[in-house]
Amino acid sequence: MAPDQRKIGPYVGEKLKQEDLEKFLWKSADILRGSIDSSEYKHYIFGLLFLKRLSDQFDEEREQVEGDPEDPDNYLFFVPERARWNNIRNVSEGIGNAIDKAFEALEEANSSLVEVLSFDQVISRLAKLILKQSDPERGLLPLFTQQDLAAMVGTSRVVVNRSLKAMEDKGAIRLERRRIVITDENALKKLIR
Repeated sequence: MAPDQRKIGPYVGEKLKQEDLEKFLWKSADILRGSIDSSEYKHYIFGLLFLKRLSDQFDEEREQVEGDPEDPDNYLFFVPERARWNNIRNVSEGIGNAIDKAFEALEEANSSLVEVLSFDQVISRLAKLILKQSDPERGLLPLFTQQDLAAMVGTSRVVVNRSLKAMEDKGAIRLERRRIVITDENALKKLIR
């Protein structure tokens, strides 16, 4: 064996032990994971699971639709072509961008339903997060991108942007470049449901 190669498991003809298998699988996961912290997986996985389930449900409904299967009025929740799982799984480069575009397409195609179902809930979750993560002395939130906030509260960047604007309009926060400043903690607490 070359000096730079490390033995992970048994050699050919040796019996595989559970410990060796676990080491091999963890090393493989570390390679695939790259620089993503293990506590961050859920933000990616839940979004993918949601997208997959929504696409599967849409496909099932689509088989039973009478009339034009591409008419959004035939569905409770319409899944546009670019947000369908069969299209997403065929993307080999820029998968993160493809997933973001899929969520944006879902929001655009179902904007009224998305707003009714989630906007107040997102504001509530975002208000909780801002209060929890802010520096109590300065009322500042650490630097997070809107994509980071979206992952933390379980929505898209577009909905986070709208929610932050609504919170600012209510006087609870002020947006400064890439910072969120709490201007009225009581107003922010009232947004939590």
